[in-house]
Amino acid sequence: MLRFPAKGFDAEGLVVWHDQGYLIRKSGKGKKAELYRWPLTADPIVTLEEIGKLEVKSPVTGAALSR
Repeated sequence: MLRFPAKGFDAEGLVVWHDQGYLIRKSGKGKKAELYRWPLTADPIVTLEEIGKLEVKSPVTGAALSR
């Protein structure tokens, strides 16, 4: 189970890479999207850690990784 560091929010971007999960918060127009992560090998209940903000031109509605 994931716990949000603050009040819950709308998140539509989810990526799993190596042993980490990443979640991108859906933001309003003109706002930076917050990027969170959590370890997949952690306890059953873990709090998301904010690791940065992303410059996006429109609300996040998905996510993918590529080289």
